[in-house]
Amino acid sequence: MVFQITQWVLKVLFVAIALGATVIEKHFILDKNIGGPDAHFSLDEKEFTEMVKAVRIAEQMLGKVDYEMTEKKKKSRQFSRVFIYNRGCKIR
Repeated sequence: MVFQITQWVLKVLFVAIALGATVIEKHFILDKNIGGPDAHFSLDEKEFTEMVKAVRIAEQMLGKVDYEMTEKKKKSRQFSRVFIYNRGCKIR
């Protein structure tokens, strides 16, 4: 995937998502040639689409915490083992 929007914008988006952002505000413009005070930092349709795809990828990378005990997890417990090794830690 080739990103047309600047890399620092993507980094800011990824960090914001990782920190829990649920709303992202970004200026949108139909045609940058129209000009205007915010045209240079607004995203056109293609760039906005790429930004949304990048956000969705970041969300997928973070995954989802799931503590629900399903039947599949219950069955896999019979094969699970935990090994804890403690070296040099004094327990009082």
